Amino acid sequence: YDVDGIHFDDYFYPDETSGNSFNDAGTYAAYGNGMSRADWRRDNINQQIRQVNDVVHAADPHCVFGVSPMGIWANSWTSSLGSNTRGGESYSQRFADTYTWVKNQWIDYIAPQIYWKIGFSKADYQILAEWWSQVVQGTNVKLYIGMADCWAIDGTWGKSGTAELIKQLKLNDTLPAISGEIHFRYKSAAGSTELFNLYKNIYASNRVPALTDPAEAEVSEGLYDVAGHWAESYILSLVRDGVITGMGDGTFRPEASVTRAQFVKMMALIGGGTEFDGLPDTVFEAVDPGAWFAGPIKWAAAKGIVSGRSMTEFAPDETITREEMAVMIHRYYTASSADAVDSQEQEGTPSSGLFCDEDAISGWAVDAVRAVTGFGIMNGVPEDNDVYFYPSRNT
Repeated sequence: YDVDGIHFDDYFYPDETSGNSFNDAGTYAAYGNGMSRADWRRDNINQQIRQVNDVVHAADPHCVFGVSPMGIWANSWTSSLGSNTRGGESYSQRFADTYTWVKNQWIDYIAPQIYWKIGFSKADYQILAEWWSQVVQGTNVKLYIGMADCWAIDGTWGKSGTAELIKQLKLNDTLPAISGEIHFRYKSAAGSTELFNLYKNIYASNRVPALTDPAEAEVSEGLYDVAGHWAESYILSLVRDGVITGMGDGTFRPEASVTRAQFVKMMALIGGGTEFDGLPDTVFEAVDPGAWFAGPIKWAAAKGIVSGRSMTEFAPDETITREEMAVMIHRYYTASSADAVDSQEQEGTPSSGLFCDEDAISGWAVDAVRAVTGFGIMNGVPEDNDVYFYPSRNT
């Protein structure tokens, strides 16, 4: 098969400390060659890793070979080279000398399963991420951190699961030796809208910005309910740029719905629509000329971004639906770009059938939904191995 890589998980010899037994006494007696049984077992695994590496690269020099071992190679109290941890270790429990594999470059990448929280006393994520970063220094072995998405959403980490993952991702960004992450497991992300959108936004935008900007840090302290939210970095960036504000009580309320007027004002501020004098009046009734949203609505109407829910009604206080948002974004991009967006011809734009509920999308919104989802501006909602758009759902 023309594969890109060969991957081994973390199981080598059975972990006898957990009650598993493995009777290799006869083989050890015949081939132990004077070594202790532990050293002999480690040597067997070392030979296996080295030989698989040689065979893989002989067959295809571009194919990579890597392993995702236990997160702890050895604790510092059992080896001076070990990490400052007190957990199960691959060196003595599964006879996997992962440190030696890296130093001898018998693998192309290593993905230690660091399935613990930052600050966990027995196995601190930060301590282990930094320790592995030092191990790969001076080698050509790539370091990808194995992350416990499953524990973030199954209650193992409590209510702070997603926030903990974001903290870990931000820590990874401060360690240059870390080349990326491997998430266990896909089902966890696909089954969680929050995780799915978090990772789509993170990896589409090439990582989560760390809060190193003093202005951004100050904003973060002023909105206590966005810390750890999957959209934290985006919220703080827009707050800092003056596009959005908090609610005046120290909150942002990231899960609250957005009205049509609020969204139009955000678009106006992003698009430079702050001067409204001279713009033609709209035909919308019930839009008080002195209201805070009157100017942005005039701006959006003049650019053809909004047309109201009827010829005369804008409904500023109504919650905007997902398909309405898609249409406004599409019209804004078309009005602002020299190159008009053609959702049928744009490379990378999804074809019909991407969403299970595409038939529920209003005819006037279909092209816009395809365009903004094709560009990754809006996402579908994964549920039970299918993806829905939910066009009428409030945002």
